[in-house]
Amino acid sequence: MLRFSIAQMRASIGRLVAAGIAIVLGTGFVTAALLASDVLRATAEATIVGELNGADVVAQVQPFTDDDIRAIEALPGVAGVDPQWVQGMPLTANHTSQYAEIQSLPQYGQAPPLGDGALPSGDGQIMVSEQFAEALGVGIGEQLRWSDFMSELEGTLTITAISGEGALLLTDAPVWSTLNTVRMLQELRDFQPISPAELLIFGDGTRTQDELVAAIEAVDDGLGLTSAQAIIDIRVEDMAGNSQFFVYFGLAFAAVAVIVAGMVITNTFEVLVAQRTKVLALMRCGGATKGQVLRSVLNEALLLGLLASVGGVLLGLALGQGAVWFLGTRLAGVAVPTLTDIDPATLVAPIIVGVVMTLVAAFGPARASTRVPPVAALRPQAIDPVRGGGRWRLAIGILMMAVGLALLVGPPVALRMSVENDVSTLADYVGLLLAVGIAGGLLTVAGYLVLSVFIVPRIVRLLGAIVALPLPKEAAATARLATANAVRNPRRTAATTSALVIGVGLVVMMATGAATARATLSS
Repeated sequence: MLRFSIAQMRASIGRLVAAGIAIVLGTGFVTAALLASDVLRATAEATIVGELNGADVVAQVQPFTDDDIRAIEALPGVAGVDPQWVQGMPLTANHTSQYAEIQSLPQYGQAPPLGDGALPSGDGQIMVSEQFAEALGVGIGEQLRWSDFMSELEGTLTITAISGEGALLLTDAPVWSTLNTVRMLQELRDFQPISPAELLIFGDGTRTQDELVAAIEAVDDGLGLTSAQAIIDIRVEDMAGNSQFFVYFGLAFAAVAVIVAGMVITNTFEVLVAQRTKVLALMRCGGATKGQVLRSVLNEALLLGLLASVGGVLLGLALGQGAVWFLGTRLAGVAVPTLTDIDPATLVAPIIVGVVMTLVAAFGPARASTRVPPVAALRPQAIDPVRGGGRWRLAIGILMMAVGLALLVGPPVALRMSVENDVSTLADYVGLLLAVGIAGGLLTVAGYLVLSVFIVPRIVRLLGAIVALPLPKEAAATARLATANAVRNPRRTAATTSALVIGVGLVVMMATGAATARATLSS
């Protein structure tokens, strides 16, 4: 049966290409969406690791006093403590303001990379990223003005360097300054308590992170100590979780693409089974069982799904690598992660989805192939009777469209009314809204496909009459004849236009999604 299936695939390669392309696009979308999740997680981890700068333990419960720092530094196994002084405020130049997290230069670990100029060494000196400098239109030696509307204080900070680091995709690079400068800004703005945001504690290598935490807690258990690895895990989950909106968006496209591919596959195998009626009947005459006929069609679907899914994964990898390359070339000063470390599940899951979806979509036509009797090999080619739609089809189609439209419109409107002015809580329901919206959209499309046998012939008949109206008598007769032929078989006409409707709808959906994502990024 396997060799027979391969031979049938070779004979029907033209029709299988369309189904294969649909599978490639569907699995490619799935791969790209999963890669986006991997990139976001890798970006978040790189950001947090860079912020910790090689520390082993982090103290997070403020306020921290100088006595706390000296007590920790005196403990065995501690190489040093780096207090993280941070002050957020807007900085202004050239009538443009940019919010900045002004952070003290590290006293332990690696210093931030220097691109140009000299690291801040005196009061009032800062180092900014290239991206930050471009946003304000400033360079080395120029001054940025800060002001506090509560205390009515203001002052200036002088740029002495441009850092060699940029913003990662999920966060902005800090503005670096001396410890005294950041502490002075806190004191001038009368912030209480005057304290570092956290303490980075560096071990000397003689103790593990957990042992170091236990040793410090034995002296002072009120500092909120956490090992660096635990901090990385927690903050990565927070940062990646806040960015899952884009992953959900990609998976929404992937779900629609996979379902559309399933429709194309079902239609393709229905046509193939209809064309092979005599071949299947001859197989039955030769002794083939219904199970063997079923397996021959499913083997064909399995091979098609496997080959096309592998192609889709390669396409998704190419799209992901292309997106990373594009971001790296277009976003100046932004550190973009690579795709060198890919989760194996990212490669395996799309293949499984593609194969299972192909088998499920082809199962109906495969079962229909088992109903071909052996005597069909002796019959002349039958002409399908012209059939329209019945009352049950009309009722089911209307119900599906009504439920689909309700799911599309109802939950977002109800949720927006329930949260009133607190729009921020909508972010917690992004995944749910997308899932409900996808379900509603699919039900609406499915309802249209069910009703198309009623809708399309009437639209074709109306358009034909409109086209024939201004034409001369002979040309009008041709238009009326074409219209009559088009509506002679309502099911065939509906099936022909359904492919166009799905294709155009998918393109419009992608364009709308891209515009929505762009608006989300800009806001």
